[in-house]
Amino acid sequence: MRKINLRKYALPVFSALAIVVLLVYTNTYKESVRDAVLACGNVLIPSLFPFFFFSSFIVYTDSLSPITRHMGIAGKILAIPKEGLTAVILSVIGGFPVGAKTTAALYAEGKVNRQQAKKLTYCCVGAGPGFLVTFIGENLLGSKQAGLMLLASDAVSVLVLLAVNRRGAYDNCKAKKVKTLSLGEAIVLSTEGAVRTTLSMCGFVMIFTVVNNLLTLMPYYNEYISNALEITSGTINHSGSMPYEAIAFFVGFGGICVHFQIYGVVREIGINKLQFVLMRILQGIISGATLHILLKIFPVSKAVFGNLTAKIVPSISGTVWGAAAIIMLSVIFLISIGRNNKREVNLCAE
Repeated sequence: MRKINLRKYALPVFSALAIVVLLVYTNTYKESVRDAVLACGNVLIPSLFPFFFFSSFIVYTDSLSPITRHMGIAGKILAIPKEGLTAVILSVIGGFPVGAKTTAALYAEGKVNRQQAKKLTYCCVGAGPGFLVTFIGENLLGSKQAGLMLLASDAVSVLVLLAVNRRGAYDNCKAKKVKTLSLGEAIVLSTEGAVRTTLSMCGFVMIFTVVNNLLTLMPYYNEYISNALEITSGTINHSGSMPYEAIAFFVGFGGICVHFQIYGVVREIGINKLQFVLMRILQGIISGATLHILLKIFPVSKAVFGNLTAKIVPSISGTVWGAAAIIMLSVIFLISIGRNNKREVNLCAE
């Protein structure tokens, strides 16, 4: 009996079904794309693009070395080299996926070896104060205190993962030191890398927003599936109906959309994707448990979490500015890929 290769036919069948779904639910996917463009142009790009730029700029110019060189004790506690502390700091204050982008830059510059880069990638996944305090805390939950507590629980989860994941942190493979770039080279490469990462991020957000909204048409769909797929649209639509520990869990987990963004950024490092997902689940558990403890010590009014039943839309300055931001980034990207740099640094999937 001839064996049927299911893998050979699965993708064509899936693609055909996806096309049929898009043709049937045209209005749904069009609205989803518009929502994603608004979220990117008015929330994600303004919040994250500067951090994408400065994360690479700091690595290329060694701007944090005067600070990290005096943090040897912290490096030993977290079982990472002093150079890796840059990724830890920026992952906590930068947001998705700044930690991974910083790690990719550190590895490309030879400041950490592959084993160290893998550990940093597995552990340094933080949402950042812009997303947690301003976006979720103040805008969605109506409480800056709630946002600060989410930020604290997220930071604790990153540090705990680093502290307990000690295997291979100080292997015999030494990181290769390279010459620091000039200021002009650092600015050019940081800008190009930030544009690539931003466009990749926006593309994934659009795709997963469409998938998320189409799945709402199916039975058994709930807010937990929404947040597991894409954290931005998930928190916008469901933050008022979810337990606060659940919000902290999905912030720590990051969402499948964020996972794909990070896979593209750290492609050259060669991480184990299953291990990465397991680490995200563990980080979500640590984050949720930490927030539960914090709420026992610093209670937050139930009204903050329980009375938000309407769909919340983040404040925007206008659709024109959001579209203009993405168009401008695309133009910069097209110009940048035409240049032949003598020193090519691959910071994102192309």
